[in-house]
Amino acid sequence: MPVRVVDVQSALRLTVEAMVGGLPTTMPLQLDGIRLIGPPDHALTKLKELCPPGAQVILEIPGERLETDAFGLAKAWVLRDFAAPIDPASPAPAAAVGAGHRTALQIELMRSGWAVLEDQGSLHRLPPHFAMQARQAMQEARTRKMGAYSLPGFQPPEMAESGPGLNRRERLPLVGPDTETIQPVVEQPQPSPTAGANGF
Repeated sequence: MPVRVVDVQSALRLTVEAMVGGLPTTMPLQLDGIRLIGPPDHALTKLKELCPPGAQVILEIPGERLETDAFGLAKAWVLRDFAAPIDPASPAPAAAVGAGHRTALQIELMRSGWAVLEDQGSLHRLPPHFAMQARQAMQEARTRKMGAYSLPGFQPPEMAESGPGLNRRERLPLVGPDTETIQPVVEQPQPSPTAGANGF
């Protein structure tokens, strides 16, 4: 579904104009499938570089119609055609992405190190070749220490996801099968706080 970018509201939200019933209609659009890491203003700057107001983009939607919530907000993977490489220093095959090819804005935010996949279900909403690009983009950001990964003391998102009863990096293998596997921590029994020196 082709639309025109009217405004970049935040690092994850655009205002777009689409033709609905033959009439131009503006609506808020959320970038689907990713969450930000690091300072959001850096991701916002990158998104404005990728799709400034006036840019033509294509929404990857599962059906024939764009669904919105009760507040009129739509969610989609946002695709754009680029005439030149987005990052010439990027190693192959990512260097070819954008050189006359179509890529997703979400993938480029991940490649720049300012976003990661929201969950594994995000991959299922993408065509297979974009799903592969998403995995490669996250791996590349780590390897090249791009974006948030270059910040001192930055905690990788998998570790930040840990919660009660979960080991670090246990929830989501963000970069595919080559992700380091860490075995669950087995908690050792602790002595009762009421026990005395003799164990009574």
